[in-house]
This record gives sequence, C-alpha cells and structure tokens, in this order.
Amino acid sequence: MYFLIRHSTLAIISFLLCAQGWAQSSRCDSIQWTFDVNQFAIDGDNLLADFAEKGWTPDFFQTNNIDVTIYGATDCPGTFEYNTALAGYRAQYLRNYFEVSAFPYTTIENSYIIPERNCVSPGQGYNREDRVTALKVCWTGNASPTEAKQSKEQPRETPEVTQEITETEERIEEVVADVTPVEIQVEPVPDPAPDSVKVVKSDAGYELPTKPKKTFNEESTPELNKGDEVIVEGLNFYPGSHRTLPEAKPILKKLLQMMKDNPTLQIEIQGHVCCASKPNEDGLDDETGDFKLSWNRAQYVRDYLIQNGIAESRISFRGFAMTRPLVFPEKTIQDQIKNRRVEILITAE
Repeated sequence: MYFLIRHSTLAIISFLLCAQGWAQSSRCDSIQWTFDVNQFAIDGDNLLADFAEKGWTPDFFQTNNIDVTIYGATDCPGTFEYNTALAGYRAQYLRNYFEVSAFPYTTIENSYIIPERNCVSPGQGYNREDRVTALKVCWTGNASPTEAKQSKEQPRETPEVTQEITETEERIEEVVADVTPVEIQVEPVPDPAPDSVKVVKSDAGYELPTKPKKTFNEESTPELNKGDEVIVEGLNFYPGSHRTLPEAKPILKKLLQMMKDNPTLQIEIQGHVCCASKPNEDGLDDETGDFKLSWNRAQYVRDYLIQNGIAESRISFRGFAMTRPLVFPEKTIQDQIKNRRVEILITAE
C-alpha cells in the first residue's frame, strides 16, 4: 500500500514511527540513500554493503518478526505530478528488491511517497538531502548480529527513561491528530512483479529450448565453443528495469574476466523479459521510458564489458522479448526471475 505525504511532513512521520517503535519496545534501525537529480536506482554494491553493516541477512529477516517501511522522496524543482511519480519510483525500486531477491517472505505493509519534501515556499532550489529513499526496519525476536553486540552496551531502563517514554506517547497523540496520510493509487509506479509490456503484432510463438544450454556461474566455467548458448546464472534484473540485481555483480565481474582471459572470444548478448501474455511483447523500461526492455538489458551488460576494457568489436547484442522463455508457463516469482535474464551466444572462439 502506498501513501502520499505532502511537503514537509516527512520529519513528523519519521518521528512518529521511531517514537512508536521505541515506546512499544520494538527494536528499529534505518538506512537512507541519496540521489542525483532524476535518479531512483540504488547502487547494488552500496545496498549490499549497507545491509551487511546492519547485520540484515536473509536469516535475520526470516527468524524475526519484521515490520518494514519504505519512503521515497524528492526535492522541490519540477512539477508536483512529476515529483510524485519520481518519489514513487524511488520507493518502488527498493520494494522490488525485496520482492525478487533473497527476502521473498518479508512483508512490506506500507510505502510512503513524499514529493517535494521540506518545500515550504515557492522557488526553493535543489537539495540532495531531500532526494532520498529510506528503509526503516523494526523487529521483535532474536537480535541481529550488530544489534546484539550493541545491546550489551545499552544502559538499563531507568525511571527517567520511563518518564521520557510516557511524554513521547503523549506527543504521538498530538501528532496523530494533525497528520493523516492519504491513501492513493500511483499510476506511474509499475507493478512490482511483472515487466510491463506492450503488444507487438507477430506470428512468432514461444521458442522453448530444444537442446541443453551450458551454464556459466560463480563456481564453474564450461568449455565454450562456437554456437554454444550459455545461461549466465545469477545475471538477473529488477522488474521493469535494465539494471541488475545487486547479487549479479560477482557474475558480471567473472564474465568480464572470462572475456579478458580469452581475447579471441566473441559473443552475442541476448536479453529477455518475463511475464508477457504474448511472445513478442517487450517490456517497458521504467528508466528510459521505451518498450525495449530486453534490448536494454543486453546493452547494459555490453556497456559494462566495454567500459571495463573489452573491445566493442567482440560484442554484439539483441533482445528477444519473451520469445525464448526458460520457464513456461510462469507459475511463481522464481519462474519470472529465471525468465528476466541475459544469456550469451558464442559467435567466435
């Protein structure tokens, strides 16, 4: 569920949620990421490093009673409609990570969209501190490794602390009387599960694999010959995005090293999408705004290799929409993740 919070109320809502968690003795922690203008994608390396620093592992999320809240916010320049959509994308991007990564059982009850955070007068300029995605996690149960270590250093509750909590509860009642989030449906924000699609008329059908494909993963590198079709295991993407999941970074680096170790190897990078009702329906790329998601995913991997020293002449790319699913029909989120991928074709040894 999404809620629209107008202008300067984020500080009040943040205070309210933190105070409630404190008063009810649940343990809470948070992370905040800032962005360049118009950006909404969180860098995968930063995301994983921040989670690791907090001790937020998949096991922690599955063995505790977790309450997750996500905020997406913008600064002042631009129209309110545009900033509402951008704040929605920022919140949705992080929400998608939980949907398709190692935390599939985490329930996110609410996401808050805060366009034009702290904008209280006309003509306010850019402010990076207002262009944020924030993640708040509260839990009861076993402590995370980081929290468990810190808890040993926390002082025991005193009468003074008890009095402060009571005063905080009274302030919460005053805040609630003044702040009521308005539930809205944010149309520009895509569905977190499927890739958005556009119908392209075609007589082509689904082409399911007719021969075994080789698998390239972090543990093993197969012998590669011209004509081999290779599944790059773990090279998967956010829904509606050409950006890879954070967990894809190691396999991207290994693919780069393989290209460096085999200087005559040439490849075609092949992009795919999930969730289409017809095979030639390609996905909407939320960041570029075009219906070339399978092509954009292949190009993203190609650009990564070229930027890291691989000759452009050694790499071609193309998109297949959903004409070549690995799993069909798709019955689970994991099936969708498998189809939302990039493969490689060896064109020269």
